[in-house]
Amino acid sequence: MDSRTYNSSSNGDTFLTVEQFADLLKFSRHTVYVWLCKSQLPIPYYKFPRGVRFKRSDVIKWIESRKVMPVNSFLK
Repeated sequence: MDSRTYNSSSNGDTFLTVEQFADLLKFSRHTVYVWLCKSQLPIPYYKFPRGVRFKRSDVIKWIESRKVMPVNSFLK
């Protein structure tokens, strides 16, 4: 990550900027900001005076929760 990645002192987790979050998930920054404005963002976030941040571990947990296991229809 670049210099705008911040470490949480409590557990060493990193905070991502909106740009980093969007880049990680291959979304546009515009989409992320729309989700924020409409309260449709599916991931917890933190508001700071200089912007919004996401805990990397929360993002990874959300990604993992979206995993779909394939059903092998050939085994029937």
